[in-house]
Amino acid sequence: MVQSRKPTLIAKTFKLILVAMTETRYWPRIGLRVTKELALQFAERMDGKASYYDDEAEEFVMTENEVGSANNEVELLFSQPDNSEQNADATQTVILKSMELHKQRREKIIAYRKEVKKNCVWENEAEFVQGLRDDDVSEEKIKELLAVEIKKQKDDAVNQKYQEWFDAEVIKLQKEYGIYKEPFVAEEE
Repeated sequence: MVQSRKPTLIAKTFKLILVAMTETRYWPRIGLRVTKELALQFAERMDGKASYYDDEAEEFVMTENEVGSANNEVELLFSQPDNSEQNADATQTVILKSMELHKQRREKIIAYRKEVKKNCVWENEAEFVQGLRDDDVSEEKIKELLAVEIKKQKDDAVNQKYQEWFDAEVIKLQKEYGIYKEPFVAEEE
C-alpha cells in the first residue's frame, strides 16, 4: 500500500489550530499567564528605576532593575517547556483579551472621527459665541476660541464612542467567561 504525501484535511486542520493557538506561560513576577509579546511589553516597562509603596515601611522604596533583565527573564521563560500548573482564571483571561481589544483603538478612533466629523453638531455653539461677545471678545478671538472648543467637543465625542464600544466588548467577554456582575446603582429616594 502506497501512502500519499499530500497533506490530509486532518493535518491541515491541525496545522491551522496550532497556528491559531497562542503560546502562553505563567510569569510569577506579574502573576498572570502571558503571551511572549505581552510579556515583552511588560518587560520593557520594568527596565530602569522604579518605586513601590512598602506597607511596612510606610514609604516609597526605590528599586533598580538592570536594563534587559526582564527581557532575559521572558526569553528564559519561553525557551523552556510550559511546566506550570498555573492556569489563567476567568478574570485574568478577560484582562488579557481586553488588552488585545485595546490594540484596535487606532482603527476605531479613525472610524469614529470620520463619523463625528459628518454628524457632530454642537448644540451650545450660539450660547458660547454670545457669551464671548457679551465679554467684548474680538471676532477674531471668538473664531479662534470657537475652533478650539469645537475640536474639544469632537474629541470628547470620539473618545466617548470608543469607550462605549470598549466597555460593551469587555462586558461581552465578562459574560462569556461568567464573571459579569451588574453594576450597583443606588436607589433614589
